[in-house]
Amino acid sequence: MEVKIVTGVPIYTMNDDTQVVEAVAIVNGVIDYVGAFNDARSRYSMGEIIKLKKGIVIPGFIDSSIKIYDFSMMFKDADLTGISEKDEVLDIIAKISEKKKETDWIIAGGLSRELDGRITREDIDSVAKYHPVVLYFDDFNSAVVNTKVLEISGIDENRRDPDRGRIERDGRGSITGVLRSRAVELLIKEAGTPDSRVVTKALRRGIDRLISLGITTIGEATFDLPPSVMKILMSLWGSGELKIRIGKMFGPTELEFIKKVGMVSGYGDDFFRLGGVGLILDGGLSTLSGYMKRPYLTSGGNGVLLYSEDEIYRILRDSYSSHIWALLAAVGDMANRIAIDQFERIARDRSLPRLKRRIDGAEVLSDDDVKRFSDFDIIAVLNPGFIPRDRNIAIKSLGETAGNMFRFNSLKKNGVQIAFASNTPEVSPDPFYNIYCAVERKAFDEGPEMRFYPREKIEIQDAILAYTAGGSVACGMDDIVGKIEVGRRADLVQLSHDIFKIENEDLKNVKVLKTMVDGELVFTGNE
Repeated sequence: MEVKIVTGVPIYTMNDDTQVVEAVAIVNGVIDYVGAFNDARSRYSMGEIIKLKKGIVIPGFIDSSIKIYDFSMMFKDADLTGISEKDEVLDIIAKISEKKKETDWIIAGGLSRELDGRITREDIDSVAKYHPVVLYFDDFNSAVVNTKVLEISGIDENRRDPDRGRIERDGRGSITGVLRSRAVELLIKEAGTPDSRVVTKALRRGIDRLISLGITTIGEATFDLPPSVMKILMSLWGSGELKIRIGKMFGPTELEFIKKVGMVSGYGDDFFRLGGVGLILDGGLSTLSGYMKRPYLTSGGNGVLLYSEDEIYRILRDSYSSHIWALLAAVGDMANRIAIDQFERIARDRSLPRLKRRIDGAEVLSDDDVKRFSDFDIIAVLNPGFIPRDRNIAIKSLGETAGNMFRFNSLKKNGVQIAFASNTPEVSPDPFYNIYCAVERKAFDEGPEMRFYPREKIEIQDAILAYTAGGSVACGMDDIVGKIEVGRRADLVQLSHDIFKIENEDLKNVKVLKTMVDGELVFTGNE
């Protein structure tokens, strides 16, 4: 029997908002005692005492919607996080290129925004002229590439900026190699699918990156994930090498197979289990394709609904009758109204099992629909990092309706279960950035005038609950993680600062010092 006692700093259980204890006793990866240190020491006299020296401990973060393959492939060849010197980055790329065939793509992620504008395509050409090279910045919304990538992707001096994207040019009009927003999509399709060995290595690196951010559980929301990638994840799970817990969501085309083999939501174990079937109901706000009640001021269109209401209900009923819960991803206010309507039909059908109901995004909501979330016990999975991303287009295209966006506080006041998600790689998975966006309604280092409808901000403890206990409910893991309480798995994170007591602006300085999964140390940072 392996026994550990974690103590030395305040431990926030998130079992009752900000309940604080002195010690947690862990027996074989499971929390066995929560309370005073002296009691823990007397009960577990042979236990290893892990005495921490600074910061606080909270439950591991839970990101309720991540595309793990897409995220991991951004770090396929290197993780550049924390490197601030251009020469060091170029030296890493040079060494990688020496081991690659000229046709192999070199892809690295985490490039510091401090280097934005300081690394150009000519710089990368100087160390890797013949390899296609893509370096993603740590905002996950821009990249710098070399000349070879521009040639392969058909991006030349005559190429116009794509809608809601930008191809950066210098003062002479020459392309610098930096691509912004939707311009990055111009090159993604050219990279192809690497072999299983490369994908396995990338997935390991991507998972390690998430763990270094204190994320111990994810909702994997890549609908119709390629079978080859799914096989690798299953292999890591089967061999006991999976370091992060995964609640796997899947698309409607996979539903028939899952039903046929008799799997239901919750199938699996504490590290990998089946979540629910997901449907994307409309487009996004950035492309003016979120389905709205009123036309966009800039386009005159209402967006697009990807399924008819009857199709949505048919899939939902098929899913719930097979004991598989569902999530509906909706952006526009009309798409959300339709999503709630169909969940209402499911909730009122007494022949169906009582399973969780989840709406992802929920970006634009009327007052009536905010209340209906609680009426029909619908979980709202929200994306705080989208606030600064979608703010300007919302003001321009929605007018006064923009005030109905990202209604975090309204949902909380109505007793709705909320959970947070980054939707990585759309925005950074950094929990502290996303928490800041939720409590300040703006991005790091923006002035107070940039706050987007601050009446919808929430308090720090509510944001942490959404990233822990709320996430466990949304991912179907609420019986094992999300809180520090007896009987749950010991997924713990030591933070450098007490985030419940610091100023919100200091969230950008918070670091993860240690991450534990099942009571085992899986990441150690610099104290």
